[in-house]
Amino acid sequence: MALTPNLDEITLAFTADAWARSKRSKVYAVAGSTEPVVSRSGLVFLADYTQAGADAPPVLTPIAGLPGQALDRTLEGIVQRYGHRTAFLVALEFEYPSYR
Repeated sequence: MALTPNLDEITLAFTADAWARSKRSKVYAVAGSTEPVVSRSGLVFLADYTQAGADAPPVLTPIAGLPGQALDRTLEGIVQRYGHRTAFLVALEFEYPSYR
């Protein structure tokens, strides 16, 4: 997950948790530098990796839009990468009724 200044914590939480619940991904925080990243509400995050680091994992594109849409968009990404069954499992774990 990319950490950027002024990020929304709800979007970050939904996205990271959903990818982790896929049981097929590990989620790490990646930032542009080793400096702490401050969220919109003032939470301070420290990255696991820097983007320029040779050992940095691939970075997920940040979810744009309202925080309430983050889970829907993340499930769409999981469908694209791992298929509908994996996304359905993640939605079940969230007890997310609007996912088909």
